[in-house]
Amino acid sequence: MNESFHGKMIAILIHEYYEYSETYRPLVSYLADIWQEMGIDVRILRGTGEIPSGVDLLIPHIDLTVVPAGFVEYINQFPKVLNRRLTDISKRFVSTNLVSADSSYDGQVIVKTDLNYGGYPELDYAVAQGKTPMYTGDVQRPWKRVENLNPDNYPVFERAARVPSGVWGNKNLVVEKFIPEREGELYCMHVCMIMGSYCATTRLYSSVPIIKGSSIIRSEVVETPKAIDDIRSTFGLDYGKLDFVINKGHIEVLDINKTPGRPPKKEDRWEIIRRMAQGVDQYI
Repeated sequence: MNESFHGKMIAILIHEYYEYSETYRPLVSYLADIWQEMGIDVRILRGTGEIPSGVDLLIPHIDLTVVPAGFVEYINQFPKVLNRRLTDISKRFVSTNLVSADSSYDGQVIVKTDLNYGGYPELDYAVAQGKTPMYTGDVQRPWKRVENLNPDNYPVFERAARVPSGVWGNKNLVVEKFIPEREGELYCMHVCMIMGSYCATTRLYSSVPIIKGSSIIRSEVVETPKAIDDIRSTFGLDYGKLDFVINKGHIEVLDINKTPGRPPKKEDRWEIIRRMAQGVDQYI
């Protein structure tokens, strides 16, 4: 126990419909274990029903693309909050590479959901509330009616002209320039883990363009580009994960995640988590 943290409290705010177990734990729960070992009291707040006293830092863990207005109002009653300004991580808000139907862009493009992670967090919440979405991208449906896509397999097209016409009129979908980072025959992506001023970046390598856990061939910890500081400041990312590629020396943001999931079970990742946990010091 670190006596300097004695009497300090961190509250983690979750949605009343959010559930996690030992088989699915978000990154913040692992950080919470370390904070408790450091002598910090960690409290879970389910929903907005109470405002406890003595909270030194609030960490919203609202696993939705857009934080609901009621939660934003609740969050703003606390003096110290991580990601206070980061309430929208939709592709239309985050991306600078969107392509429209009348665009003259002639390179490769990728179709994604406007919502984060294929829209599946929203789907889970809808099911928890007893609602049943009509159409998903996991079965053959008209593109104009698709609500969800498998985030591990977003479709890539050689040019915008080959994108199915139904995509363009579907508010659930966006079309982005596909700007890969390559090293030889491999595709690369950078993942930056963030807690306050602490950043740790890992470069991932894959033989396929959509880089996910099962497709990663190897990884290495690399230096975080200085430009990441400006990107974090722009979006108000105090804690979370930033995915990006470097193409022709320019950083292209792929995704901002304010509620990272379970980390890979690799020693270098756990060292990053331990250092992330220490980064809370600047807030409390």
